[in-house]
Amino acid sequence: MKAFLSQGGQTLVVIPFYYSTLSNKMILELYLGYLKAQPTNLFRYMNICLYNFENLPTTQLFVVNTLRKYSRSLLMDMNYKKIRTDINFKAHAYGCDIYGDTFTESQLFKLLEDFVSHYDGQEQRTFVTGVKTKSLLSAAVAAGFTYISGGAVSPAVYELAPVEFIKSADIYLPEDHIARSN
Repeated sequence: MKAFLSQGGQTLVVIPFYYSTLSNKMILELYLGYLKAQPTNLFRYMNICLYNFENLPTTQLFVVNTLRKYSRSLLMDMNYKKIRTDINFKAHAYGCDIYGDTFTESQLFKLLEDFVSHYDGQEQRTFVTGVKTKSLLSAAVAAGFTYISGGAVSPAVYELAPVEFIKSADIYLPEDHIARSN
């Protein structure tokens, strides 16, 4: 991530966090340690997307609030029919990923419309990712999604930059002690 900044990176990065992973206290501490070690100016490029947090116990709401400190914005990818109404996650946007769905396009049209309708009147932004066809793109626009991404919108990247691999040792050791192999 530091290399990204040193090369003048301007791309927004979405970092996924799954509840099943972060519910493990040791793994959560490792993630937070890694985030704390990053330069603070990097956070303006990082969006944290939380997956499967529908059943988050109130006692673990601190996880969401802690992760918020290390990002530009907090996104929630969850089933709107299962979301807890007694918790205000204060997310920038709520959304869904339709990339791997096994529904037909006509079923997805209805699901997209239902998703946005759920948030009508709440002044809440919505997003959909994985939009693969022009017809789904049109349906997402018509439904009123705030943010839309996927192959039908634009390619994921226009030009590949050199890849920097992160090893498991990167989480455990301070960066100045990490030896990276080329």
